[in-house]
Parts: sequence; C-alpha cells; structure tokens
Amino acid sequence: MPTLTYNSKPESERIVAGFARLVLNPGIVRLDSRLYTRESYLIDRNTIRRDTRAFLKEWMKIRWRNPDDLSSALVEAGRYSFSGRLSYDPARGEWEYCTGQYTPTEIRRAAYQVALVAVRLLSK
Repeated sequence: MPTLTYNSKPESERIVAGFARLVLNPGIVRLDSRLYTRESYLIDRNTIRRDTRAFLKEWMKIRWRNPDDLSSALVEAGRYSFSGRLSYDPARGEWEYCTGQYTPTEIRRAAYQVALVAVRLLSK
C-alpha cells in the first residue's frame, strides 16, 4: 500500500475526481485537423480511442476503491509512471500534465500507465 495518505475524505475524493476529470475531459483529446493529413488524423484518432479503452479497463478495476486508498495510489503512481508527466501537485491541489509531444495523443496513455501502477499498488 502507498505510504502517502491524505487527512480528509473530501480531500481524497477531490484528488480522485480531479484525476478522472482531467483524463476523461473530451476537450483534451480534441485533434486539430489542420495539422494532419487525413491518414495521419485517422491514425492518431484510433490511437486515442485504443488508449482510452485501455485506460477505462484499468480505471474500472480501481474506481470503486476507498477514496483514501485510491487517491494515495494515484498520487504515488503518478510520480513514477510515464516519466511523472501526469502528477498531482499538492501545493495547488490539482493534477497536472506536462506535455512531451502532443497532449491529445499522450494523455490517455499516461493515464493508463498511472492506473495500471495504481492497480498494482492497491493489490499489494
């Protein structure tokens, strides 16, 4: 189990809700079609769809967990998964994503990696 815990249930619930809100926000994966040829647009769109399905599969395994345990696991997993690009900033009280190349094609993959590590942490 992760060593990091939060003091209150509302804080833990806010961390979990913020993670889901950031990752599942449809606007964050909106592709700018002006930057694409038709073929490359379809490739990236399908990549995002696959990453979304993979993320949702892992998310369904853990979203029902106790918010205290889940928030701790997500924060801990965010530090190390996907080079720490999707992480929780306790000072600001929100999740951040540091873009590597292009956010729409990366964020759901990062979320999948965080969820995958959280599943492992919660199963210990």
